[in-house]
This record gives sequence, structure tokens and C-alpha cells, in this order.
Amino acid sequence: REILEVAGFLDGSDLAKMPDAICDYTRWTLDACAPVSKHSARFVFSSTDRKRGTPHPRGRGRMIAPVTWHTTLLAEVGANAEGPLPWIERDYTPVSTAHDWEQGRVELVVKIYENGLATSWLAKVPVGATVWLSRPVETLRVPYLVADGMAYKFRPASVLLVLAGTGVVALPQVLAHRDPSHKLRISTARRDQLKVPIDLVLSFREDDALLVEDVATFCREAADDAQG
Repeated sequence: REILEVAGFLDGSDLAKMPDAICDYTRWTLDACAPVSKHSARFVFSSTDRKRGTPHPRGRGRMIAPVTWHTTLLAEVGANAEGPLPWIERDYTPVSTAHDWEQGRVELVVKIYENGLATSWLAKVPVGATVWLSRPVETLRVPYLVADGMAYKFRPASVLLVLAGTGVVALPQVLAHRDPSHKLRISTARRDQLKVPIDLVLSFREDDALLVEDVATFCREAADDAQG
């Protein structure tokens, strides 16, 4: 009963319908959807709801914690085997920045699985429709690149990222912390910025190579930094 109330279902609510409000979630409008490979697509959403939160809470004397982050999408599939609610949850790491989120914009690159309950639903959402996304959730602390609560008493002298398939979506957020003041509009101590050599090992299916332009841009910027 407590879970249902948190999910917005009060006594007597119809579980077949979405509630008007869900704790820690806000509505986002699908503005655009375009394929980026044979199997994946980029979804662009917008929101004016200030309850959407921020990946980098600040103010009232709070210091900004540099992090990478993700959001949870509610796929409104109706009755399902994963639980009593008319949706299922899937976590996605945005390829847009934390600053974009604060401005009410987010981009997700998602691989569409023919038999995937959530992604097949998302692929059918029409432009102009609304979906539910959670407030930002911390994934990794920067510059340690480990989850909060784990032992992180070191600052890496270099970083090796091994990413496969849609795992490449983690790359833009990590690289943004090389220059957080410009790319994220946040101020962090220089020791917490990833101004160290970063090597990439990427693996894709031939028909599903993602963020190729982003990777090329990173390589050019890294080359410029090395020369400068």
C-alpha cells in the first residue's frame, strides 16, 4: 500500500491509469526522435516543471559534488509481470549535459530492441506526447569514477574507458568534467576536474556505431590541448 501511495495511487485509484503526480518524477514532452543507426535512436525531451531537479544541487552553502548521473524512464506498458504498477522502469544516461537538464532539455540515445518491452513502447511514443522521467540520480563521483559510498581516496593520473555498444553514452558526461565551468556551468576545484590523459577503447556492431562525431570532437580537442 505504501508503494502504491508513493507512486501516486491513493485509495480507490485505478491502477490501469497513470496518476496525476508521481513522487520524484516529472512530465517531459517528446520534441524529436531520429534514428542514429540501424538499431538506435536519439530522443529529445523538454520540460518546464521546476520539480525536475538538477544533477548538481547547490545553494544554501552546499558545495557542488561533481558527478555523472542518469534518469529513470517510466514506460507506460500497462499491466506487466514486473510489478503491480502500469509501467516498468528503465535507467538511461543522457548524452546531453547537466546544464541542458537545468534548462529543461534532455537527450537520450536508446537502442530499440524488437522484443524489449520498454524500448518498443518508447519507439512508438509520438512527438508531442509526454513521458515521465525521474529527478537526476547520481551514477559516479568525479574524478574518482566510482559510486558514492565506495572507497575513493585517490585521484587518477590517467583514465582508461572501455565502452561497448550503448555504454558509450557515458562518455559525454565524463568528458564534460574536463571543462566543467564552460560545459556544465558549475565551478569545481581543479583537483576534481578530469584534466588527465583519457584513453578510449570502444566496441560497436558495424551497423550500430554511436556518437562517432562526439568521439571525433573529443580526439580533436585532446590533440589541441596537447599542442597548447
